Amino acid sequence: MGGPGIRVTGRGSVSGAPDTVSVTMGVSVRRPTAPEAIAAAAASASRLTEALKQSGVAGNDLRTANYSINQEFAYPTDAAPRPDGFRVSNDVVAKVRNVDNVGAVIDAATAAAGDDVVVQNVSFGMAADTGALESARDAAFADAMAKAEQFARLSGRGLGRVVSVVETVLPPSGAPMLARMAFDVTLTCPTPGAR
Repeated sequence: MGGPGIRVTGRGSVSGAPDTVSVTMGVSVRRPTAPEAIAAAAASASRLTEALKQSGVAGNDLRTANYSINQEFAYPTDAAPRPDGFRVSNDVVAKVRNVDNVGAVIDAATAAAGDDVVVQNVSFGMAADTGALESARDAAFADAMAKAEQFARLSGRGLGRVVSVVETVLPPSGAPMLARMAFDVTLTCPTPGAR
């Protein structure tokens, strides 16, 4: 911004019953060699993703979250560390659009992948309630404008039009039966001069 101005952040949030659940899960496999670990992880991951699809998760609601290959080491007490195989981890995020079905989806996936499965995170969210999300944005903008107007008044300056808006979407949080979506809106407004 070229001249004097005010930059403030406002927050708005909305709560409601969740309509989606994002489950982060995957497989973690250790084998003596990298090719063996890669092949075993691919087989387990294939069983897991197939079970997710069979449980009603659409293919476009699955995405890879992490894939890694790492050499592991043993640490004997009386000797130097020595190589001890390779671990391959393959994680996916599955969006479950039927909240009541999430337990069955997780059960099916864990049964399919067996001992290789890792469930990392389950988060509830609101995907369909566009009106509620718009209300949260309205509240964030109004909060930021109220702060900007107060600062302009306290500093004895006028407040110009908004010249930039930056939205930050905060991660959903809340209990399983309550999802919360919050937005931070940062406004930049020039102050044209003393009143």
